[in-house]
This record gives sequence, structure tokens and C-alpha cells, in this order.
Amino acid sequence: MPFNAKHKNHQLAWIIAISITFFLVIFAFRAYVQAEKQVEQSAKARLDAFEIADEFRHSSETLTKMVRNYITTGDDKYRQLYLDLMAIRDGEKARPESPYIYWDLVIYGGVAPSAVGSQKENALQRAKIFAFGRKENELLTLAFEHSRQLSDIELNAIRIFGQATTEAQKQQARQMVFDANYDRFKLAILEPIDAFTTLIEQRTADSLKRSLDAANVARWVFASSGLLWLALLWFSYRSLQKVLGAAPYTLRQQLAALGQGDFTSNSTSNPSFSSDSVMAWLQQTRLQLQNLSAQRDVAEKKLAYRNHFLNIYNRVLADLNSGLSMKELLDEVMKIIESHHAGILCSVLLVSEDGKTLQHASSPSIALSWREVTKEVSVAEGVGSCGTAAARKSRVIVEDISSHPFWRDFKDDALAAGLRACWSQPFMDSRGHFLGTFAIYHQHSAVPDDDELRLIEEYSQLTAFIVEKARMAEQLREVQQRYQLVVENSNDVIWVAELPSLKFIYRSPSVKRLRGYTAEELTDLNISQFASQDNNKVNAELERLYASIAKGDYSKLDLKLEMELQHKDGHMVPVEVVARVLLGSDGQPKQLVGVTRDISERKAAEDTIKRMAYYDPLTALPNRRLLEERMNQLLLVADRKPQQLALLFIDLDKFKQVNDIQGHDAGDWLLRQVAERMLCCLRQSDTPARVGGDEFIVLLPDINTQDDALQVAEKIRAQMEQTFVMDDGVELHISSSIGVVLYPEHAGNSRDLMKFGDEAMYHAKRNGRNAVYLFHKT
Repeated sequence: MPFNAKHKNHQLAWIIAISITFFLVIFAFRAYVQAEKQVEQSAKARLDAFEIADEFRHSSETLTKMVRNYITTGDDKYRQLYLDLMAIRDGEKARPESPYIYWDLVIYGGVAPSAVGSQKENALQRAKIFAFGRKENELLTLAFEHSRQLSDIELNAIRIFGQATTEAQKQQARQMVFDANYDRFKLAILEPIDAFTTLIEQRTADSLKRSLDAANVARWVFASSGLLWLALLWFSYRSLQKVLGAAPYTLRQQLAALGQGDFTSNSTSNPSFSSDSVMAWLQQTRLQLQNLSAQRDVAEKKLAYRNHFLNIYNRVLADLNSGLSMKELLDEVMKIIESHHAGILCSVLLVSEDGKTLQHASSPSIALSWREVTKEVSVAEGVGSCGTAAARKSRVIVEDISSHPFWRDFKDDALAAGLRACWSQPFMDSRGHFLGTFAIYHQHSAVPDDDELRLIEEYSQLTAFIVEKARMAEQLREVQQRYQLVVENSNDVIWVAELPSLKFIYRSPSVKRLRGYTAEELTDLNISQFASQDNNKVNAELERLYASIAKGDYSKLDLKLEMELQHKDGHMVPVEVVARVLLGSDGQPKQLVGVTRDISERKAAEDTIKRMAYYDPLTALPNRRLLEERMNQLLLVADRKPQQLALLFIDLDKFKQVNDIQGHDAGDWLLRQVAERMLCCLRQSDTPARVGGDEFIVLLPDINTQDDALQVAEKIRAQMEQTFVMDDGVELHISSSIGVVLYPEHAGNSRDLMKFGDEAMYHAKRNGRNAVYLFHKT
């Protein structure tokens, strides 16, 4: 429930006051800490000043003592110690760890003081580090200068004493360190040090007093603000307790109980809490959570029930995929149902094809004797629970088998099997066709409640699902087996390719007979189904199909074309491809399903027919028909792109004599040799043809001048007059008469060219043979 406005403003004011006081406490504490540090710094500065003054005084007194002892006793250790002290004072030697050294112990004990590392520091320079005032530094400098002057007297006395040879000289040295003049210099050192001490005493005492006063004020402010903050916290705690409706510990207990799922716990420590308190809200929340918990329990029971069915369905689907038979599936599911409902036994009977009987399908936990009884049950009224349910197509409940009239003929067998009650539910397939009955048996008399009736109905639907899916799976396996039989024994390659990538996702095993590769090898080697030169054909056909589909024309989804595929051993295999485009749910081409057929024999037959139609069987040269077709094609091209052609008409001289003398076999051999020699004289683009017994015509396209044609004719003539030697050594001698006609110089059409070429050839033959004659118009 919301707070009222006044309550909210009051709470906000408390929060602000506590926050301000808290920050005041922090500020006061920080000021107090700073003041204490200032006191410490002031005290340290005071101590440092006194330490410097004492060090100056102590150093001067020790030097005096050492020089007087030396001059009095003559013991050199006093002189050496004096020089060491001078070196330490002037920064030429490392300072002792403690400035307060009792040097008599060094003299008498023989133990030198430990030094501070390798630190060498002039006494005056060290004093300036502490940042004394100008007056203090002047006094220290004055004392140090007087100390140097006194040191000069002392060193002079040490020198005189050390070099003295008479008692008078030694007395002079003693007089120098014991007379009034020495005492004046000594006083000149001590007076500045004393003045320095007085100044430092006054200044540091004032600074220390100010620091102590500031620390006391900060301490008082810190203590006062702390007490104020604690008071505010106490009042806040009391206000918070009023808002909470109970002590925080009690509220924590209640929240912990809710957090642990205990929605029944109630507050008894403060039953009179305000309706606008947190405890009141908590009580309302507890009641709501109790209701939600009860609803959740109901929902969880329903969910568990649904999960139970879902798990069974998933198990069935998995078993179907693994190839289990229908009986194995039914037995497994019946056992699962029985394990979830103690005391029941399940049975499934399936209707026969003629619909007159029920046949046993599954009852894994029922006695074998009863399975024999239910091996075949008539579909009729009064034939037990299952026969009657099948006849009525509705549920039949028999709570006591021993007394029910439906079981008159079966009760003895049922009772012997330990069965006392039977509830039978008929089930249908998805099309409404009757499939059989699902029955639940009890070993004692039993009447189902509403939940049990719902279970019977849902378990019968599950049984129907299993039977229908198992039969479909069996039919599918039979179809797959037939399909596999066809695919594996077909000479044609059946394949499936993705569109538009043309990536093959399936090839039938017969691809090995066609190409020498297995389907796996073709995939692993990334070998295309189509040769590169045929890709354009395929792409053109697919573009035509895509264009038709884009226009909404789905009547032409088939394609048929011929191409060549490379065999594993390297030779090319002519094939015919017949395919159909399969569309996806979006109406766009998704896959291409096709058949590739080896047409080698057909192509060979076609080639044979073509050669018989266009080629001379003896010489393998083109015949007159092919010659005329090529000539007509060249003439059509020449009309658009002017070019010069030539025809050579060749007739063999003395060929009839070879036939008459050597026989027709020799004549045939000679014609084949003539064809070979003729080909040696021609270009790839030229067409030599045999048009008669010993007559040939050569078509020369795209010549530059008539001399080109005459040169070719002359080559052929020269070849023909060379001796032909047969395998048995017989020599054959012939020659040739050749007529030459040009296009377009002599004629502009094939009929006239053939006519004029024939005339030119006969002209060469009439004029002595073994000659070349160029046609001339008369």
C-alpha cells in the first residue's frame, strides 16, 4: 500500500538530515586527522631544531675535548679522532648512525660508531634542509664560521705540538687551546647556538600550541557530530520500526520463511501492526503466495501428467526411427503405463482386415494363458469388454468380471489369470477408421473415477498413434526397400541438386558404372556432375525455367539436354540428362531432381548413320552430300563477308588399268592411299571429298589469290604421280588431271561452280593428262 504524502515528506526529511549529518561526521573526522598530523609535524620540527642545535654544540665540545686531550697527553688517537670529527662535520666522511655519540667510549672502548650508509653531509647544509627561518639560518651560519675559525686555531696547535722538539714549543701549543682567546672563540660559537635555540623554542612552541588548539576543536566537532549522527540513527531506527510494523529481526525471519517457500508462517510478535506497514503488506503477499502455490501445485500435476505423455510420445518416435516393430513398441509403452499406475495391467487388441475379429497385439504383463484366450476375439455384443466395445465403438466398463453377463463365457479363464475388472476403450486412426481396443485390467473389482476415465481415453489415443505410425513406418520401409532396389539396380544415375548452387546432395550408386567414381568420391573430390563445356547449357536451361517461374508459368519445370561427362579413366561419356525443378514453400526453385542416362550406344549408332550419310566408307573422306552442304554454307557466309573460294576437280589417270590388272582389292587400297596423300597437301579447314569411283573434289575456303589454289592443285598432282608401292612390293603408277574453278570470279553459285570445275578437269584430261587446268570463260 502507498504511503500518504505527509508520511513520504517526513521520511524524506529524515533521510536528508541523516545524510547531511553523516557527511558532517566524515568532514569533522578528516579535519581532526589533519589537525593531529599538524601537531605531529610541529612537534617533529621542534625536535629537529633542538637536535641540530645539540649536534652543533656536541660537535664543538667534542672537538675541544679531543684537541686538549691530544696536546695534554700527546696520544695520537685523540688527534686522529679530532680529524675524523672534522671530516664528518665538513661532509668529507660518512656521518654516524646517531649524532649523539659518546666519543670517550670510542677512545677507551676502541669501537667505532656505525655510519649511515655512505651518506656524506656538511653539518651546515644538513641544517638548511629543515627549512628554518632566515634569522635561524644566519645564527647557524655564524656559529659554523666561528667553529671553522676555532678549528684553524686547534689545527695550528696540533701542528705545533706535533712538530715540537722542546718543552717550550709544547707549552705554546697548550697555551693556544687553554688561553682566553680560545675561550672567546668558543663563546662566539655557543652564543649563536644559544640564540638559535631560543628563537626555535619560541617559534615552535607557538606553532605547536596552535596545532593543539586546532586539534582540540576538530576533536570536539567530530565527537559532537558523531553523537548527533547516532541520535539521528536511533530516531530513524524507531521510525523504521514503526514503518516496518515489527523489529527488523522479526521482519527478516518472515522474509526468510517466504524465501524458503514457507507461505504458512504468521507473525505473532506484533499482532497490532499498522495496516500501512511492511508487515501488513507482507501478510497480504503471503496470502497471495499461498493461493499461487496452490495453483502451482495443480499446474505442476497437470504438467507432470502432460510430460508423462510427451515422454512416451518422444520415446515412441525414437523407437520408430530405430526400426522397432509395432509389437515391440506396444509392449514397451504398455510396461511404461503399468509402471506409472500401480495395480493395473494393459492389453491391446487390433481389428482384423475383415473387421470381424480382434487379434491379440500386446499384453506384456498378463498371464500367457489369457493371451491364448484373446489371440482372436469376435467383434460382437456381449463378447467380453473388448468384443463389446469394438461392436459398439464406445467404452465398456466391467467392474466385476465374475458377475457381469458379458464375461459369462470367459470368466473362468480370466479369474484363473488373476483378472477381476476390465475397462475397454476402442480407438480410431486419424481418419476415423476403427483400429482396435485398449484395455485396463485390475486384479480386484474396480470402478473408474473421472481422472481414470480420462486416462483410459488418452492412453487409447496414444495406442492409436503408435499403431498408425508403426503401420506407416512399415509401409514406408517397404516403399524404401522397393525404391532402393530400383535405384541400386538401375543403369541410370538418379540425383538431387540444390538450387541455385547446383550442389549435389544425392547420387545413386549406379554413378560408379557411369563414371567410374563412387558418389562419395565425387563429393570428396568436388567433381562436378557436369563438364565445364556443358555448364552453359545447364545455366541457359535454368535461366529459361527461372524466367518462366518469374512470369507465373509453372507448366515448364522440366529440362532435357545432352552433354558429355568425364569418366575416371579419362574418356568422355555421352549422356542424356532429364530433370525437373522442385519448388519450395515460397514458390521458388529449391531443388533439381534428375536422371542421367548413358547414351554411348545411341551416339555410336547415330555416328555410324551420320558417317554412312556423309562420308565415303572406303576412304573415310566426305561424300558429295557433305561437300555440297559445306560449300553452300561457305557461300552463304561469303555473301555477308566477301571471301574467295576454290574447287579442285580431280580425276585419277590410269586407275582403270590398276583395277583391271591388279584387281579391285588393289584398286581399293590405291584409293585409300590417294586420300591419305591428298590430306597431306591440305589445311585443316579444307574439305576433300570422293564423289565417284576415281573422282575427287577439294573445297578450299578463304584463299587470297588464284595462285593459292593452283599451288595446292600442283602439290596434289605431284603426289599422285609418285609411285605407290603395295605391301607385297607391287608398284602402281597413276597420275591425276585437275580442274580449278574460283568463286566468285568464275561463278556465283554452287551449280555453276560444279559445272565449270568439271569442264576444267576434262580439259586437263583431254590435253595430255597429269596436268592442272584453271577454268577460263569462253
